Amino acid sequence: MSHRLQVTHLPPSATNESLRERFEIYGDILSTNVLMDRETGNNRGMGFVDFVEAEEANTAQIEQDHSVWDGHAIRVAIHTEDRPPRRGSW
Repeated sequence: MSHRLQVTHLPPSATNESLRERFEIYGDILSTNVLMDRETGNNRGMGFVDFVEAEEANTAQIEQDHSVWDGHAIRVAIHTEDRPPRRGSW
């Protein structure tokens, strides 16, 4: 079971700190990462939350998926690493 959540459809106001605040009620968080656009400095509407315990991540996923954050219905999924490697990476 994964300890990492992928959060999409984030509002423009989302930051690493606000993502942590929203999810820390479910347990201890190792890190948060809101992806940022290098050119504009705005968030890209997606981020990750890494929990210490997989059970806490699972509870957060169930309770936060489809919840509304600043008018945006966010999507929360357990992140899996089951994707093909990027071209050119070994």
